[in-house]
Order: sequence, then C-alpha cells, then structure tokens
Amino acid sequence: MGMLQILLGFPLTYFIYRVVLQYYWMGILNFLSLFIILGIGADDIFIFSDTWKQSHSEGSKLNKDLKAKLGWTWRRSSRTTLVTTVTTAAAFFANMISEIPPIRQFGVFTGVLVIVNYILVIIWFPSALVIHYKYLEKYFLFCITDDSVSCLPCVRSKEEMNEKKRSIEQGERNLRLLERFFKFPYTKFVDKFKIVLLLVFLILFGVTSYGASLITPDDEPAVFLPDGHNFALFGRMSSETFYTGGRTGRFALVWGISGIDRSKRNIEDISDFGKPVYDDNFIIDDSNAVQVQNFMLDACEEYFDFDGLDGEKLFNSDTTDCFMESYQSYLLSNNHTFPVQTGFVESICTWADQYGWQSDITCNSSDEDMYIVWFQIRGYSTLSRTPESKLRPIWQSLEDFVQGIKDSDDTPEVLKSSVFQTSTMYVNMETESELVRAAIYGIFFSLVFVFIVLLISTYDIVITIYAIFSIGGVVLSILSLMVLFEWKLGLIESICAAILAGLSVDYIVHLAVAYREAKVKFSKEQDKSKRYIKARMAVTELGISVLSASITTTLSSIMLFFTTLIFFVQFGQFIVMAIVSSTIWAFGFFMALLFTIGPETPYSNILFWLKGCKETPTSKLAISSPSSSTVPYQSTTYITSSSSGQKLSTTQSSESTSSEDSTSVTTTDSSYTSSVDTSESS
Repeated sequence: MGMLQILLGFPLTYFIYRVVLQYYWMGILNFLSLFIILGIGADDIFIFSDTWKQSHSEGSKLNKDLKAKLGWTWRRSSRTTLVTTVTTAAAFFANMISEIPPIRQFGVFTGVLVIVNYILVIIWFPSALVIHYKYLEKYFLFCITDDSVSCLPCVRSKEEMNEKKRSIEQGERNLRLLERFFKFPYTKFVDKFKIVLLLVFLILFGVTSYGASLITPDDEPAVFLPDGHNFALFGRMSSETFYTGGRTGRFALVWGISGIDRSKRNIEDISDFGKPVYDDNFIIDDSNAVQVQNFMLDACEEYFDFDGLDGEKLFNSDTTDCFMESYQSYLLSNNHTFPVQTGFVESICTWADQYGWQSDITCNSSDEDMYIVWFQIRGYSTLSRTPESKLRPIWQSLEDFVQGIKDSDDTPEVLKSSVFQTSTMYVNMETESELVRAAIYGIFFSLVFVFIVLLISTYDIVITIYAIFSIGGVVLSILSLMVLFEWKLGLIESICAAILAGLSVDYIVHLAVAYREAKVKFSKEQDKSKRYIKARMAVTELGISVLSASITTTLSSIMLFFTTLIFFVQFGQFIVMAIVSSTIWAFGFFMALLFTIGPETPYSNILFWLKGCKETPTSKLAISSPSSSTVPYQSTTYITSSSSGQKLSTTQSSESTSSEDSTSVTTTDSSYTSSVDTSESS
C-alpha cells in the first residue's frame, strides 16, 4: 500500500502540472523525479509507520481507543514530515529562478510531486495502517517456527494475537533491534567520543570548504551516451572525420532591430523567442545612401579582421558574408558605378531578392515605395566549443567595437541607434553562466528557507543553527566530491547543486525536531544530563526511520547506475552521495553536537524571549533530590528504570509522591508525550 501511494503521486502531479498550472512541456528531467520521490516517500512512510508502532508504549488509555491511537500517530508524524516536505519542496521550487526552461520546469514538477506525496501520506497511508491493523496484521509473509522457516503466508494463532493485543493495551512494547542499537551501543559510542567526532567533522568542514571552491563550469558539451555507443561513435566521426567547411559559431553585426518584445512570450515554450521590434528611425534613402554604402564596406573589413584566441583571427576568411561587398562586386561586374547615388534602396533590394541574400538584408514595400527593414553582416568563427571564461572577453571586445560604432563621427546617424552584435555561441556562454548562478542561488535560498522553517517548527534558535551548520557540511562535502570525481557544473550538475540542500535536510531535521520535542521524564539517572536523555530519546525514536529511509533511497538510486544514459547514471551517483553524506553528518556530527552542547534551558527558545523572558511552561522542571520529601505532579508520565531495557511502561498519578533515594525530573517541553525507558543496561 505504501509503494502504491508513492507511485500514485506521479499521475496526480502530472494532472496538476499540465491541467492546473498549464505547463505543456514534459522534459526528460521531470522523469528523474520518480527516483527522488521513491526515497522521499519511503522516508515519510517510515516515519508514519514507526510512530504507529511507538504508540504501542503510550499507555492503555491510548491503545484501547483506535481513533485516539491513530490521532496521536497522525499529529506526531504529520508535523515532522510537514517540516521536511516544506523544506524539500522549497529546494526544488528554488529552481524556478533559473532562466533555463527545462530546469525551471523540473523544479516545479518535482516540488509539486513532493507536496502531493505528503498529502497522500497523511490521507492515504493512515487508512492503510488501520486496515492492516484490523484485518491483515495476523498474516505473515514468512512463517518462522522452532522447527522450520516457510516462505508461504501464514496466520498468527489466536493466542498470539490476544497476547499482542493485551501488551499493546497495557502500554508495553519490545524495542526493535535497530532501536536497541541506537539506544545503547550507538548512544554510548557518541557520548564517549563526542569531542573527537566534533573535531573530525570540523576539520572535514574546513577541507571541504576549500574543495567546494574549486568547482568550475563545464567547458564541454553535455554527453548523454557512453563512448562505445553507436550513436556516440556516429556523432564523433561526423564532427572529426567529415569536413564542415569551417562553419562553427556564427557571429553577426545587425542594424535596424531595436530589441525583442517578450511581453506576450510563453516562457515555458522553448520555441517562443518573442517578436523583433524594428527601429522606426532606421530609414535609408538617397539622402544618406552613399554614406551608408561606404561605411558598410569599412565596417565589414574591420569586423572580419577581429582577433580571436591564441593569436588567430576570429573569422575564417572563406566563411564571411558581407552583403555590401557582394553588391559592390555585382555592380562593378555589370559596368555600374559604386556607390549608387540614386535609387539605392530599390536596386539593392531587387539584387538581394534575385541572388538569395534575403537572410542578410530584409526589405519591404508600402503603397509608395520600397524600404529596408534591417540588415546584417555575418561570418563563421574559428572557435569551436569555447568555455565561458574564454568567450566572455571576446564578447566584451565586440561590445566595445559596437560602442565605438555608435560614438564615431564617421558613422551615419541612421546606423548609430539600433546596431548590436550577436552570436550563436553566446547561448552556451550564457547557459554556463546561468547554471553557475542557479546553483549558487538555489543553495543559498534553500538554506535560508530551511533556516526559517526550522526556526518556526522548533522555536529553538540553537537547534536551528546546529542543523543549518550540519546541512552546510553536507553541501560542502558533496561539492568537494564532485570536484574529486572531476565533475564540472553542467546541466545535470547544476540541478544537483540546486536541490542539494533540499535532499540534505530531511534526516537532520527529523532528529532536530525529535530532540526539541523529546519529553524527558526519568529516574535513577542522576549522573545523566537532560541533553543526554533528550538526545538519546531522539535517536531511539527516529534513528530507525532515518536509517531505513537512507537505505531505501540509496538502493532506489543505485538502479540508475545500470541505465544507458550518462545523464541518469550521474544523477543516481549524486543522490547516493547526497544520502550517504546526509546520513553520516546527521548521525556523526549533528548528534555529537546535541550530546555535547544541546540546549537544556528555555533560553534558546524564541517564545521565551518574545514573552519578555518570563518562565514558560516548557521550561518548568520538578526536581527532587535525596533531601527532598515530595514532588507534586499532575497526570504526568513517570518512567522507571528496567534492568532488561526491553519494555517501556507508563504510569499516571494525580497525587504527590515521596522520594528518599532517587531523583525525578519532569519537563513538559513538547506538544505531545514521548516516553522512553532510560536504562543504560541492555
């Protein structure tokens, strides 16, 4: 049922994307979201199902009422998953700032998919849990007995079901294997070596900060197929073996167009470039025709003599097209004079139409006469695929050349107002620049949004800072790994970098919220601090969910390793790196921070300061020492140590209790009760 719920999100998202949001383009990037949502959906399902199982230890009153039990589970898990849903969706929506339509559409589609998945988790999955609890829980996929193991479905005996029901109704639950691992050996290890762990990760933070600074834009075209693939061989042979005539990047000087009207352009339609706006002052007639003809000949000569890279000329001499030079040759070969004194516009427009120069000079005719709309001089360069760092200086030199035309006294006035230079190579140049910009802005805005959401959800500025620092460590680690693996910021790497913060936030946020909402009630642990108990409760309750989600997401991403498209393979590798790094930083650094300097007092709670530094209910402690006689408490949960460490139990009281030889600490710093056995023995 959980897998069906995850997969149902995809068609529902497409409906919203296509019908509601009116996006018509479904690019290949959007299909990568299927692999992303497998991990995110599994994470939410693990949180919900583990919270349901943990409700078994919340007392007989809760467990005897199915509606109350489901409500407790729903409130607790829906809030935790809401925080990660909002932050992850925001990280994907951050791609909307990109000027590249496929990246922008990918961000919208995946962001909507994350939200739809959350809605299904809080609506669909609770229903599936109840159906399983009432009707299917007695069935096994594997039947294990003392004598044999069967792979066939089998049914629990009536006695087994009655015993389980009795244990649940009495508020007892056996800790699962991973819960015992996180509660005892993991907790002891982190608490013992917390200083060492912090030093190691701080050194790693510094090293990865330097490594991340070395990442550069990709100066090669995107490669989608492996070298040995037939289509890859065909493409390489076509470009390297066969003569292309030196026609690579095209450059042009254009007159007569003042701009592009994009006010009615559909930015999601990659074929809609807008409409050109023609210059109304671009009027060539007999009064300025001679100046224009002479100037255009000089402009062609100077433009095509422009310097390129490494001492070479920018243009191939045999691939330049200057319509004025060809028009001059035509006139002289037919015994006409140049420049033309009268009737220039009609003459050159007729010539362009007869000899196929319409792409370089466009004419139109009105009721009265013929006129030139716009014209250009163009040529193909000696450059092939040039990185942005080398092409940008050439662009700037050509911009200075155009400005010189505008400022020169020798330029006819009609040719000063609407001249500009352009090139097909600028598309790649601006794309590379935009990819870097989108990656940086995506990471920045994602971290800012995560900070705001975490602060609102936890009200704790210290925990929020710890979490952001940990997420920053994950981001730097991944960027450093990209440098180590010689990745550069191309199309897929830019998308990965933009969503990196969103993918890195889940596990750390789960543990942060669990620590903040841990309700500490313990006895006979006078040597243990409140932060120790809260950190142990957080990792015991949610460690199993976080680790399970990490494993499932990693396994689903590994499937991409076996695809043919390098694009998919690289994306799968990135997700695996992100998930593994997030898991290591969450359990290694973030939990070490909480065990060492996790907040214990209300002073890090922003509500405490907003209320004028008054004591809030979340900061009240009831403490009794050996010298104390009584500790009053009303309807609170009191956990006593258990030598086995296997059972969790709760008791309630409305009376005062005396304590001669133990210390009890009660806090009420969360919206729900979370009770965990605090024994150190397993």
